[in-house]
Amino acid sequence: MLTTDDNKFLIDGDGVNKEFPFSFKIFKPEDLLVYKIDKTTTPYTPHLQTLNTDYTVEISRVSDGGKVIFTTAPTLDEQVFGKRVIPLTQPTQIPTESNFPEAIVEDALDRSMMICQQLQEQINRTAMLPSYSEIQSIIVEPPVDNRAMVWQIDGDTAYIKNSNNNPDDVYILAKQESEISTANREQSEIILDQVKANRE
Repeated sequence: MLTTDDNKFLIDGDGVNKEFPFSFKIFKPEDLLVYKIDKTTTPYTPHLQTLNTDYTVEISRVSDGGKVIFTTAPTLDEQVFGKRVIPLTQPTQIPTESNFPEAIVEDALDRSMMICQQLQEQINRTAMLPSYSEIQSIIVEPPVDNRAMVWQIDGDTAYIKNSNNNPDDVYILAKQESEISTANREQSEIILDQVKANRE
């Protein structure tokens, strides 16, 4: 039985603490991917850690969850991020030794997993924020013809709004201004050369 819909955690390091709890169910340590996130970079940089080398996982025997135990305490400049990643397979095989409709139940489990695999294939082709992002929701304005998308962040919500101008028009204008500036500079250099020649 699942007691929570959580499947990830994000906790700041302090340079001292090596143990980081999580409250969601996993079946084995390999079901949990663990990262140290470097907060000194822009954007933050995640570094996948190696199980049984960088950390171990202790699964609780009395409730869902457990804790990640690092060999070296994450620093003040690091965050610890963990997420549950379960293989999209159905490993349960129900014994066929009773009047229980084993084949029907196993087909139902297989069908559910096929649906999960089908949905995951679609998700893999979508644009997604990193799972450690603190952005919780994205609100998109209806698109306007010949406008660019502009991100605006407010707390844990990201808004995608339309730009005020057509970016192609801005590019063309900037290019024209650059060409005019270049032409003016070249003309000034010609005049300076002529003045210098007259003085000589």
